[in-house]
Order: sequence, then C-alpha cells, then structure tokens
Amino acid sequence: MPQEDPIKLWQHLHGATIHFALALALVSAAFDLGSKLFGKKEWRTVGFWSLVVAVALSVPAVLSGLWGQLGWFKADKWEAEHLLSHRNVALAGSSLLLALLIWRVLTSDFGSSRSMQDRKGQGHYLIYLFLVVLAAATMGYTGFLGGYVARGY
Repeated sequence: MPQEDPIKLWQHLHGATIHFALALALVSAAFDLGSKLFGKKEWRTVGFWSLVVAVALSVPAVLSGLWGQLGWFKADKWEAEHLLSHRNVALAGSSLLLALLIWRVLTSDFGSSRSMQDRKGQGHYLIYLFLVVLAAATMGYTGFLGGYVARGY
C-alpha cells in the first residue's frame, strides 16, 4: 500500500486540472457549433484555442487520475466499479479530444478564413461538429462518474 500523501497532491492536481479541461472542451464545442449556427467564422478561432488548452490540461488530469487509481484515493470495492468506468470514459473522451486537435492541425483549420468548412465543404465540418459535441458530452459524463468516485453520489 502506498504511503499516505498528507497534502493529497494528486487528488488536488486531478480536481484542479480536470475542471478546466472539461470547461474548455465545452467552450470549444459551443463556439464551433455557434460558428455554424450564427455564421461567425471568428468563433472557430476561439473553438480551436479552447480545444488546444483542453487537450493540454487533460494530460495532467488523466495522469493524476491514473496515479490516483493506484491507491491515493482509497476507493473501496463499490467505488472501484465506478472508478473503472470513470477511467475508461475519461480515456475515451481525452483521446477523442486529442484526435480532433490533430485533425484540425493537419487540415490547417485554426479558425481562419481558410477553415475546414470553407475548403472541404459542409460534410467534413458537420462530422467534426458531431465529434466535438460527442467529446464534450463524454468529458461531462466523465465528470459525472467522477462525482461517484470522489463523493459517492
């Protein structure tokens, strides 16, 4: 059994970073979707940079969560089931965010006037919008499961 961490560093790091990653994933989805609904191309830039920061912050969130799974959070058997679901959904959501960021970088879609929407037509853009909303929803569900792990409700 690992030695107790008196200041609960991993638990605090996990909680601090995941809330920003989740919020920015939702902001990215909202601005990308809003750019389509309201015709505001400049919102795609906000969506892109929100996605960049969400992915960057999901790295310490996932790593601290995986470290915590090794015993820092002292989960009992009932919570361990939720912990496994929480971990799996978190890995799926974070991986999807990373894949979407890679997609936007490879297509040079930084929200400029030469965005994916303009160059490749509506099909690719609509697929991206569906996936970014799915990623944000997955991150939200991860947080919901995390509430079970941390608080038992």
